[in-house]
Amino acid sequence: MSCPITNAIFGLVGAFGGGLFGHWLAGIRDRAGRKRAFQGFLSRWHAEISAPDRSPTIATLKPDPAIIAYDSKLPSFCAEIERVRDVFKDTKRFAILTSRLASLQAEDWQQKNPRDVISEAINELIRFVT
Repeated sequence: MSCPITNAIFGLVGAFGGGLFGHWLAGIRDRAGRKRAFQGFLSRWHAEISAPDRSPTIATLKPDPAIIAYDSKLPSFCAEIERVRDVFKDTKRFAILTSRLASLQAEDWQQKNPRDVISEAINELIRFVT
């Protein structure tokens, strides 16, 4: 014959343990999903910046298309950083790479192609993330 108190204790322990296990699994799936979304965002942003300019305008009248693509996605990038900040174990390296990419200025591409400078910063972050 089983004891009702023992059954109740085992039931509570099982329910609590199962709930914790389910929460742990959901957390892993959530982090993995956010990481994949961040990788996708970076890949799309890199593709936009790397795309050649097909417009037949004089270069001095219009900013480089890579700079336009960079500036237009910068607010979204900052939001994505906050969304995935807790996903990576090396938070210091993540902060350095994201800060570098988020703070590129015209001085960073003096005598260099802006597309190359921005692409390299994104590629460094993609290598870290994958």
